[in-house]
Amino acid sequence: MPPITRRPSNVDMDTDTYTSEPVSRPNFNKIGLLVLFVLFVLFLGSTTYYYLENVKLKSANSQKAAQESITELVNKVSKLIVLPRGETPVVATVTDPEKLKKEQVFFTNASIGDKILIYTKARKAFMYNPKLNLIIEVAPIVLGDQSNQPQTILQESKTTPPTPASSATVTPP
Repeated sequence: MPPITRRPSNVDMDTDTYTSEPVSRPNFNKIGLLVLFVLFVLFLGSTTYYYLENVKLKSANSQKAAQESITELVNKVSKLIVLPRGETPVVATVTDPEKLKKEQVFFTNASIGDKILIYTKARKAFMYNPKLNLIIEVAPIVLGDQSNQPQTILQESKTTPPTPASSATVTPP
């Protein structure tokens, strides 16, 4: 007995010829593309979500690490000198002491890596050398919004408040 072969539905059985009417089968290409598109959108959305969560976590961790570093620095310096209480200092690191020495007398003994603790409420600045574990310099600071400054600076500071790093001037005692 000959093997049974299945003939396409558009073949006329009597004449063994093809008819012009197309075979009606589901269009798997469109469905497959739609499924791939949906999967791609889900993948893209979940990847974006996890990326943004990772960025938030890193940001929170870096802020926490910075705060811990400031606390550690304040603890080290407070063993050497009494620091103002009730205020967290703005901390800066000396990177170019030669330029600073030309600008202000406070930085005369500065070296690369020295930490500057600026207490704006107490109006004091402390220079600390972490390598030597020494306080190098202490000086009062004068902020840009003092009443002894010219009137034009006062008016300017009312519209744009000064930042401690840009408008603070350290004066030797």
